[in-house]
Amino acid sequence: GSAKAGGKLLSRPAHVAVLVFVSSVVLATGLIWRLEAYRLHQARHLAAILAAERAYTIQTSIDHVLSATYTLAAMLQQGKGIIPDFERTAGQLLRFYPGAAALQLAPGGVIRQVVPLAGNEQAIGHDLLHDPERDKEALLARIIGQLMLAGPFDLRQGGRGAAGRLPVFLDQESGKEAFWGFAIVLIAFPAAL
Repeated sequence: GSAKAGGKLLSRPAHVAVLVFVSSVVLATGLIWRLEAYRLHQARHLAAILAAERAYTIQTSIDHVLSATYTLAAMLQQGKGIIPDFERTAGQLLRFYPGAAALQLAPGGVIRQVVPLAGNEQAIGHDLLHDPERDKEALLARIIGQLMLAGPFDLRQGGRGAAGRLPVFLDQESGKEAFWGFAIVLIAFPAAL
């Protein structure tokens, strides 16, 4: 019986060693898995923060560019529907709105003036209220009286872009306001981004 007992004593350290080894491997694997899960969580969190910051930057840039329409509208209301020397004035305004590709005036909903004109000649005469492809946003902007961003779409002058259209209403002698047309800022993609 002592050989049998001796054999069990010799194999017990081997069993303990195997058990310790297996336990260590399981614990190490669990620890590695937890660390990797934490690292992935941190990476996703950082990516979400960076994406949110980039989206905010783009939104802020587009909001700034769209604000050019309010400047044009104020000038139109002050000048009773006319901006004297629009070409020069709009050219100067474009320097303050780097994401703007062009500024446009559309009395009655028809684009009559564009700065810069070079490369934008095709836009002249475009009737925004009667274009089946693009009239929805223009009509809605006129109805609700607020700035609407239309697009992205293929530009008549080539490329892709979007347009911020602000309906302009002028005071009448009767005390009511009448629709004058649109003050428009054209945003070309991807340059604006």
